[in-house]
Amino acid sequence: MKRIVAAVVSDPPGCRQDFMIYLDFTATTPIAPDVLTEMQSFLGADFGNSSSPHAMGVHAAAVVERARETLLQAAGLSETHRCIFTSGGSEGNSQVFQSLLAGEHRTGSVILSAVEHNSIRVFKEPLIRSGFGVTDVTPGKDGSLAPETVAALVDDSTRLVSVMAVNNETGFVFDVPEVARTVRQQSARTRIHTDWVQGFLKLPADMKDVDYITVSAHKIFGPKGTGALFVRKNLPMPAMIGGSHEGGERGGTHNVAGIVGFAAAVKRAAGREVEKMEQAAKLRKRFIDRLAG
Repeated sequence: MKRIVAAVVSDPPGCRQDFMIYLDFTATTPIAPDVLTEMQSFLGADFGNSSSPHAMGVHAAAVVERARETLLQAAGLSETHRCIFTSGGSEGNSQVFQSLLAGEHRTGSVILSAVEHNSIRVFKEPLIRSGFGVTDVTPGKDGSLAPETVAALVDDSTRLVSVMAVNNETGFVFDVPEVARTVRQQSARTRIHTDWVQGFLKLPADMKDVDYITVSAHKIFGPKGTGALFVRKNLPMPAMIGGSHEGGERGGTHNVAGIVGFAAAVKRAAGREVEKMEQAAKLRKRFIDRLAG
């Protein structure tokens, strides 16, 4: 196979490949070298369980809590939400929808954009079988999804509205903050969820009006298998995995190295959203100009 040096958007130092051109960053990104450096001690010498009462465990627990606050601050949600660490975007999405199926009152309606990630679409039939009405909202041919179109379907029986922030297949961006505000005006009881996996720290967005927000590390040069679910502070969240960890909202021993890597990836990306958008626009124009030429 001919060796080709990769040309990739936002390629961090040390992540270049010499065997292909990699243009699949919406699927996953490499772990940035500085992120890997932060993780290494927690893959070796600092191996303590964050639930253990001895010094190594206390240290691991403190690291996890610092990472939690790093994520909340970067998302602008420290005052309004709590952070539940998960294994990634699919688990976070699933926990939100499982909470509907686990509830005592399985009635009302759920509204989804028609282009949600499969980890959300798979819940459509179980919701219907359980007694929920499920309505898909299809974006226009130009990829737009007007907040008013979503809100027009909402009434006091609507339990949840879920609209992703950036589509993982087309790249279309939906104005989730405005969807949340518009839906809230229509029904204060309706909860709002967004899959922010593809947009987190890539596009600026104020998600304070959104109740449930799913993010993942491996889209921003962090490790796979690590994610988070931001939940509004006053809302309960039934656990999908039993156990005493994460305040009883997500069982299982903390992936301390992964959580450290997530926090490191967040630190290197936070505050650079506009810069990265401008860089991507320049690369896009250059690519199209070269094709046209």
